[in-house]
Amino acid sequence: RTVELQRAKNHVEAILEHSSDGIALVTDQGIITQFNPSFTRMFGIDERVDGNHSLAAFVDADNWQNLLPAFDDNLLNVQANRIEVVCNRVDGTGFDADIAIAPLFDQTSGTFLYVCNVRDVTQQKTAERELRLALRKEKELNELKTQFVAMVSHEFRTPLASMQTSTDLLYSYYNRISMERRNEIILRIQSEIQQLTILLGDVLTVAKADTVGLVLDISTIDLNAFCTEV
Repeated sequence: RTVELQRAKNHVEAILEHSSDGIALVTDQGIITQFNPSFTRMFGIDERVDGNHSLAAFVDADNWQNLLPAFDDNLLNVQANRIEVVCNRVDGTGFDADIAIAPLFDQTSGTFLYVCNVRDVTQQKTAERELRLALRKEKELNELKTQFVAMVSHEFRTPLASMQTSTDLLYSYYNRISMERRNEIILRIQSEIQQLTILLGDVLTVAKADTVGLVLDISTIDLNAFCTEV
């Protein structure tokens, strides 16, 4: 039986030694009594330093308040649960961590201990944040495109309606309209066509900017003349 116990002990220790996750044994007072090598590397603990560590020292202060209920749930339900928190290394740098907490009854002391399995999920959380940011930007871009399409549709309808009115006048009252008035209407139609051409060019410019990008071309203008024209 002693040989079997020793073999089981060696097996458990081998798992702890070679696990990529940081594993620590924590008391109900939040004191770390034992941890594996991955835990020391993860938090930058000097393995030559002896003595117990407080788990609170390795968890962000705001997150510690969220972590405490997880320990309480273990006592109430006597089952494992997990929580994501921000942890702090010895040098003060932080990282995102997924902590799995499992209760362990110590028959010797008659109290519960907690096995905390800590996994660094910084890369996953960073990827999630980048994805959420990309989705938010994509949503904003789609909203801008919708507004742009609505604006362009309105801007197209205005000159088209004016051209329709002008052509109706020429068609219905051509013989009764003076030559000067006819030329005036034709010039208006040409002006509206020119305006539509400019607007279509703007739409193509936006499409080009969305695909291949644009080169900034700065030029000076007469502001007074520009405002008068507008």
